[in-house]
Amino acid sequence: MKCPRTAAHPARMIIGHSMLQKNSPARAGRTKNEHMKYHFLAGAMLWAALQAVAQTPYPAAPPAPPDIAGIEYFFNADPGFGNGISLPITAQQNINALATSLNIAAPPVGFTPVYLRSRDANGRWSHTQQFTLIKLDLTPYPSVSPNPGNLVRAEYFINSDPGLGNAIPIAVAAQPNVTDQAILVNLNALGPGFYQLGIRTLDASGRWSHTQLREFAKIGDSQAYPTAPAAASNVVAAEYFINTDPGLGQARPLAIGSGANLQNINAIIDISGLPAAIHTLGVRTRNANGQWSLSHLSVFTNNTPAPYPAAPAPATALQRLEYFIDTDPGFGNGIPIAFTTGTNVENLNVSINLAAVPDGQHTLFIRSRNNPYSLTSMVGFVKGAALPLSWLYVRGELKPDGAHLAWATASEKNTQHFGIEHSTNGLDFRAIAQLPAAGQSQTAQHYTHRHVQPAVGMNYYRIKQVDKDGAFTYSRTVALLNRSQLNQPVIAPNPVVNNLLLVLPNAANAAGQLQIVNAAGQVVHRQPVAAGAQQVAINVAKLLPGHYKLSCSIGHTHTVLPFVKLP
Repeated sequence: MKCPRTAAHPARMIIGHSMLQKNSPARAGRTKNEHMKYHFLAGAMLWAALQAVAQTPYPAAPPAPPDIAGIEYFFNADPGFGNGISLPITAQQNINALATSLNIAAPPVGFTPVYLRSRDANGRWSHTQQFTLIKLDLTPYPSVSPNPGNLVRAEYFINSDPGLGNAIPIAVAAQPNVTDQAILVNLNALGPGFYQLGIRTLDASGRWSHTQLREFAKIGDSQAYPTAPAAASNVVAAEYFINTDPGLGQARPLAIGSGANLQNINAIIDISGLPAAIHTLGVRTRNANGQWSLSHLSVFTNNTPAPYPAAPAPATALQRLEYFIDTDPGFGNGIPIAFTTGTNVENLNVSINLAAVPDGQHTLFIRSRNNPYSLTSMVGFVKGAALPLSWLYVRGELKPDGAHLAWATASEKNTQHFGIEHSTNGLDFRAIAQLPAAGQSQTAQHYTHRHVQPAVGMNYYRIKQVDKDGAFTYSRTVALLNRSQLNQPVIAPNPVVNNLLLVLPNAANAAGQLQIVNAAGQVVHRQPVAAGAQQVAINVAKLLPGHYKLSCSIGHTHTVLPFVKLP
């Protein structure tokens, strides 16, 4: 069958819409055979319509383009097609690999636009392409200078140049090059001061060298050593005063005897009537010529020592020991520990049952009871797994370029990094650097860090080891003393357990006194400081744990240094 054509849609197949609708009124009441015939007729019509559509053939291949028959170029202004400078070329389809040369005699030195275009065999020109030509004018290398010949003269002058050939002559051998020749310069007419020496040479061609200038200084005659002073006369008198200087010869006399050098003299100072406070003692001497020495000042105190507190009542015998792991079941509900009752259970061996404790990190708690329960002591431990890190050493050394820290581990497990922390009082630490850790290692690993700006005085360092799960531990603390520019006393370690070290900025030029004051304001320790001491050891083992102040009085200086005493 043929498909009807329309003006707008030629060869368009039109199938009645009623033939494809399922629920059209025309379908109602038809038999099954009628429906099958109806569908077969519609399919036949569709097949016929498709056969009527003609296929469009592929277009014919375009003709080959003509060969490129000519090329021309020009500089700056376009002279018009065919009027440029022609380049030789063999007619061909593609000139990608064409090698040619341009005549650049006309363009000036600098940047010049150059244009290039081609023409095919049919006389059609391509687009004009623009390039930039850079033309350089290179200076040729100079010719080799002739041999200047031997040197025939040398001369020098001091400060003022008299002109070429008019300076003081220097004897030189006739040769092309004079090196390492010693010359004698006459300085007799010069006084002490700073001068400028000029030296130059003349060759056989009559050409002078550049004048070389050098600065020098003439030192005057060395001063003779002064004559030795007269021998000191004997010390014949001494006196002292407290707080207020009454004037030379007006203070309280001291019985010291007579001699050129009096050392280790014991004298009694009357401090009766002085109020309890810190006072200044001044001592001076007078020689046989009536000359007084400088007044030697020192600080002392006559405060009444605080009495020791009354002894506490004797401790009662312990009635119970118990422990628990991780979770506190409440007082009296921990696991009991068998022991012999008494007031002291030091060095008691205790067997802890860990059968029901899972592998991992845990905390063990132990407490005792007489009346009431003690504080609960605690310690961490790991069951069933190796420690994440085993320290070999942590040490430090102060050098001119900073504080050098070094540490090593015997083994590492899941370690992430090391944090280097710094403190100036031993209590408050801050992070100053971070180094990556080995992570997993069964061999020794060594680490170093340099702190380029340690503080003046005491510097405390510790290493914070952080695991990949965020858990961390600290190394021991390293204390380093930086004496550079130290201008006041410092103490270490802080906190302290047994022995406290006082470091003085310079050797004490006078004797002094140390006092330790507790939080209640009571003096609990006194200790003298000998003249010339640079550091003083203080035993604080018997002090109760807590906060204290160390009062240091040496000469005219008075310093208070707080510290913490640990159990």
